[in-house]
This record gives sequence, structure tokens and C-alpha cells, in this order.
Amino acid sequence: MACALCLLDKDLRDSHIIPEFMYKSLYDEIHRFHALSNDASERNRKPQKGIREKLLCDNCEQQLGRYERYVSLLLGGSLNLEYVTHGPLVVVPKVDYNALRMFQLSILWRAGASTLPFFSQITLGPHQERLRLLLLSENPGIPWQYGCLMFALMHENQIQEDLIVQPTLTKIDNVFGYRFVFGGFMWVYTVGSHQSTKRIETTSLNPAGKLCILKADLASAIDIMEFGRTLLEQGKL
Repeated sequence: MACALCLLDKDLRDSHIIPEFMYKSLYDEIHRFHALSNDASERNRKPQKGIREKLLCDNCEQQLGRYERYVSLLLGGSLNLEYVTHGPLVVVPKVDYNALRMFQLSILWRAGASTLPFFSQITLGPHQERLRLLLLSENPGIPWQYGCLMFALMHENQIQEDLIVQPTLTKIDNVFGYRFVFGGFMWVYTVGSHQSTKRIETTSLNPAGKLCILKADLASAIDIMEFGRTLLEQGKL
């Protein structure tokens, strides 16, 4: 079968759309996590691996894996990085722009390429191919295109890492995009053919390596709270 990234006919791996390291905080003592659905006809499941499908060849897996390794160290606190806090805003002045940017692009592209129901709301149209070409050539592209805002989801002063939510369509500053929740963060991507607003540009990762993270209370994430209430009503929590 053809690899979704390089388009070459090769053996395909069971590829994670959201990287495996993002699931670690969800696993129980026998390496299972709870997969919850608000579809009343669907029962809760306990998979032993993160959501995967036959998508990438080994070479392309390794290429994206380089970005994943950096981000796992970055979010895991293994890198000695300086940061400054301004109220709810945390600014990390110097990260590896290329590695984090390519990681962000790869998640959006993989979700758009996926045929799994969990990612059914990600429909990128012509942006799917544009993202593929950027990833294939390891080109981070124009900074304002496919900007990604990162919100640390907090509850009682702790980042809520044990949560992965189905990505949904959203809108920020009248720009359409997609909202992902995994790894303790809400990742809000803007997707459009026109330059985004100044606010989005200044809070997205920039080529100088400046990363801005806004702390957000989990209770303010309306979609997540409504999802939880629905599960509770269905007896799934």
C-alpha cells in the first residue's frame, strides 16, 4: 500500500495519529486506557495502545519520530529551558522552532489523513496536500500558516495530562481551525489561505523559537465539560 506521506508503495506501520508518549498518563497498571464516547450506543473501551492505523512507511515514521522525541523531552521537563511567567501566560524564549513546528504540522496532517472515526471532523481540503509537501520536504512553511496556539489545561494548579478528546472544528478571531486536546494541552490550529490576526501570530510559535503557553482552567473548556456531563448522564463515568 502507498504511504500517506511519501506516496511510495511500501509496507505500512501501525501509525499513531497522536504520538504514543501522549498516552502514558492514561494507561492503567496493565497498560490499558479508557476510551470514552458520548454515543449512547457505544460502550466504553479499554485499548492497550493509542489510536493507530496503517498510514506511514518505516522511513516516514522515523522522520516524524525525530520531532516527537524532541517534544516528549520539551513537555516532559527534560530540557533545561528558561521561562518567564506573566500572570496566566508562560513564555519560553528559546525552543527548537523547527522540531516543535514540524511536530505541530504533523499532528494536523496525520489527523486529516486518518480514516478513523475519532478524527472524522478534520477535513482539510487543499490544505491536506500542502501540509504533506511541507512535511515531506521538512519545510516549516510560512509562520502564520497553520499557526498553533497552546493552552495548558489546569485543574487545581495541576496540568491535566490524562485527557485526550476528539478533535473538533473551532473558530478564533474569525479564523477557522481545529481544536485538539492531548498531553495536558489544548492545541488550537488555524487553517486558512489568508494571513491570520496579529493576536494569533504573536501567541503562536515564532521562528525565533519563542513559545507562548496560556494557562486555562479546565472548567472554562465548555466542550470538554459538556462531554463529561453527557458521559455522566449515560453512566459512563
